[in-house]
Amino acid sequence: MSNQKAGKYACYEFERKFLLPELPSSLKSSSQYKQIEDIYFVGTNLRYRTLRSPDGKILDRKLTQKYVSEGSDLSATTITNIYLGESEAVLLDKLQGSSLRKNRFKFSHAEQNFSIDEFKFPCEGLVIAEVEFDSKEEMNGFKAPFSNWKEVTLEAAYSGGFLASKMSTSTQTDIARKFWQLFSDQLWDKAAEILANDFLATWPQSRERIVDAKNFIDVNKYYPGNHKIEVIHAFAIGSKVLTTVWIEADTGQKTFANSIFDLEGDKILNIEEYWAEPYPAPEWRKQWVETY
Repeated sequence: MSNQKAGKYACYEFERKFLLPELPSSLKSSSQYKQIEDIYFVGTNLRYRTLRSPDGKILDRKLTQKYVSEGSDLSATTITNIYLGESEAVLLDKLQGSSLRKNRFKFSHAEQNFSIDEFKFPCEGLVIAEVEFDSKEEMNGFKAPFSNWKEVTLEAAYSGGFLASKMSTSTQTDIARKFWQLFSDQLWDKAAEILANDFLATWPQSRERIVDAKNFIDVNKYYPGNHKIEVIHAFAIGSKVLTTVWIEADTGQKTFANSIFDLEGDKILNIEEYWAEPYPAPEWRKQWVETY
């Protein structure tokens, strides 16, 4: 971000972006990077960013307004940052938005500093280099340092908001459907791969919590009987997916399960589940209903 003011509080950001074929070899084994999670709030110019160390420790949180002023383009945006304390972050964590995750590396070449982003699900394989300037004149005089770096500065498809939208509701429900299919097929190792390391399951009806992915897999792996699972409903709201499934076991058990999934990228972070076994319709309300 430059020091040029764009009003009382905002500044201009002069930036060029380049699409890379892969992460530079000098960075592939580097542990010097920051994890970034950006939440874009649909219909606004707001982005909520959380920065973490490689081991997941939170380093900073900030709310950013970023937009293209009239007569400008994506190379020169107007930006305002608000750095957040814990209480503000707790409030923003409750809001729903489109998520984008990446690892950011620092890279230098010919006395020029770059930020290089290696994106995570659902943009795996995407690597973008960004370089900032103090003025539009300095930016316009810059040339790409390598011939295989493709400039994408003015291509909206490589903006953060557009990339975040790739985490569509269909992608989210696909993750939940995959979870149920793997459980139905009893492919426990593969099911474990889509659970976050700090996974938590909650069963409110029995007041039980299952902490970490291994315990959850083992509870289901050793649950009496073999179960077949059919997904009836699956729909997404923000970063949550709600599913209703029908479960039949060779022990004679038959039940519905209603589950609320919390997702973080392509991983399931939490599941809250409610079970409902079928029962005969009561006689007292027969005059108002029909059975099926």
